[in-house]
Amino acid sequence: MENCILDFGKCGFVHYYFRNTVGNCREFKGILQYADGSIYEGHFLEGKECGRGRKIFPRLEIYEGEFLDGKFHGKGKYTGAKGENYDGEWKDGKQDGEGFEVLQDGQKYSGQFKNGLKHGNGKIIWTDGTVYEGEFSQNKIEGQGQKSWRSGKKYVGMWKDEKENGKGTMYYPNSSTYNGNFVSGLKHGPGELTA
Repeated sequence: MENCILDFGKCGFVHYYFRNTVGNCREFKGILQYADGSIYEGHFLEGKECGRGRKIFPRLEIYEGEFLDGKFHGKGKYTGAKGENYDGEWKDGKQDGEGFEVLQDGQKYSGQFKNGLKHGNGKIIWTDGTVYEGEFSQNKIEGQGQKSWRSGKKYVGMWKDEKENGKGTMYYPNSSTYNGNFVSGLKHGPGELTA
C-alpha cells in the first residue's frame, strides 16, 4: 500500500493509493487529473485507465463503468451535461452492443448499437408518442419494422432511409388499410385499399 503522486507529463497528474505488481505489469488504483480539467478515478494497468472507473469531463459529462486501454469498453453509463444519457455496452470508446439511450429532446431508444450508431434491432419512442420498433442500419430506420403514430395510423413493412419503402401495410385511424408497395414514403406500384 502506497500513497504517491506521479507526473504524467502533458496528460496530467495521478495520485495513486494502491499499487500492485503482477509479473511485469503494474496495476494500481488512483485519481488522474488531465491537463484539460477532466478527472478519472479508478483502476489503471500499465499507466492506462483499465477496469472499473469514473471519468468526469470539464463540461460536467460523466462516464462510470468499465475501461480498457484508456477507452470506454465493456458496460458503462454516460450522462451528458444537458440530460442526455446512455447505459449499456461499449467498445473502443463507442456504443457497441445492447444499450438504452435518452437524447436531449427526450427521445428514447433501446436496442442494438454498432460503432457508435444504432444498428440491428431496436425501439424508438418519440416525445409525441410515436413508436418505431424494428431494424436499423447505420443510425437509420431501415429494413423490416413497424411504426405507430399517436393519431392511430400504423405502418408495418419495409423501410429505407427512414421512409416506408417496399412491401408494407398502412393502417389508418378510420379502419381502412392499404396493402401494397411504397417508394420513399409514398404509395407506388401495385396495391389494394380496403375500407
